[in-house]
Amino acid sequence: MTNGDVGRPSRLGIWVLVVLSAVAACGDDDEPSRAAGPTTTAAAGTVSSTSTTGNIASLTAASVLSGLRNDGRPIGDFVDYTAENDPNHQLGRPNGYTSKVNFRDTRLEKESDDFSLDDGGSIEVFANHTDATSRFEYVRSIASNAAMFNEYDYQEGRVLLRLSQRLTPAQAAEYHQSLKAAVSR
Repeated sequence: MTNGDVGRPSRLGIWVLVVLSAVAACGDDDEPSRAAGPTTTAAAGTVSSTSTTGNIASLTAASVLSGLRNDGRPIGDFVDYTAENDPNHQLGRPNGYTSKVNFRDTRLEKESDDFSLDDGGSIEVFANHTDATSRFEYVRSIASNAAMFNEYDYQEGRVLLRLSQRLTPAQAAEYHQSLKAAVSR
């Protein structure tokens, strides 16, 4: 950069501002994703899907859990987290989830007493689609870089369902179908 360039925006800087402005103008609070079908990242064992879901203000992790149970998923014990006992310290915080539940799948032998994801799954509900997508991408990036964190991950609108890698692909797919039904009610 020469002295004559001081104070003039670079082309990259302008491009970044244009892209950020376009993204902000699109809005994200409750826009459903129109992505078609799941996308699989084989190495990470993760599956991503977002579908057209309505703006359901009363949607909580506990209500999604109830929907999964009503659809026949074998969910046993669960914990409905609060801001005080959330192990990830994201509940109610900026860009974090608005509710979170961890549960045990009754087909899996219990490996821990702390409602570990390995014993079943987790449901996280966010205030908007963008926050849910950011969390989904974060979780997926961890899973793709460390085999010990492999899990099944499904996003439907504002909801992220994370499932134990100990479930079979068919069992995880059943949860995904139940999730779609639970969030569309």
